[in-house]
Formats: sequence, C-alpha cells, structure tokens
Amino acid sequence: MSAKIIAVANKKGGVGKTSITINLAIEIAKDYKVVVVDLDSQANTTSCLVDNFRELEFTSMTLFMDRRFDVKRAVVDCNPNGRKIDNLSIIGAHLKLQDAY
Repeated sequence: MSAKIIAVANKKGGVGKTSITINLAIEIAKDYKVVVVDLDSQANTTSCLVDNFRELEFTSMTLFMDRRFDVKRAVVDCNPNGRKIDNLSIIGAHLKLQDAY
C-alpha cells in the first residue's frame, strides 16, 4: 500500500486547521501509521501533540535550512500530557519557522 498525503491548509487564520489536523490524525492513527508535518510558525499543532515541544532538537525548520538533513531524525512520537499515542508521530514546527521563508 502506498502512502497517502492529506494536506490541511488555508491562508485565513481561525478556520480550524489545527483542530482538524489533530483530530483527523488521532482518528487515522487508530488504524494506520501517521506522521504530521507542522509547517505553521505558531506551532500550535506541535504544542498540542508534544510535551516540551520547545525542546525538540530538530523541527520542520531544520528541513528548510538543511536540504541534506535526514528527515527521519526529525520525527518524534506524539505524547500529549505524557501519554504516547500509538502510530502517531510528528515533525514539529519551530516558533521561528517564519525565518525560513
């Protein structure tokens, strides 16, 4: 089976992108492996899915800044409130992601 990509995007703020992404990812992870890639410089999805998200060593910003970086090193398990969610991982956003544009 090939990987499926679902993008949740909208230029306008406050339309539910973060809520949809988190809830959809959690539901799909009940049956499949899911990796969320947070590209929002506010990092709200990351902060909801990863405890201590500010301490992530590698983020989606790393991928923008170093094209030779091994993406697998940026993938971390989701652990909101210290509780790991099976089959759900994330490449988190960094609050300074806007610097990469």
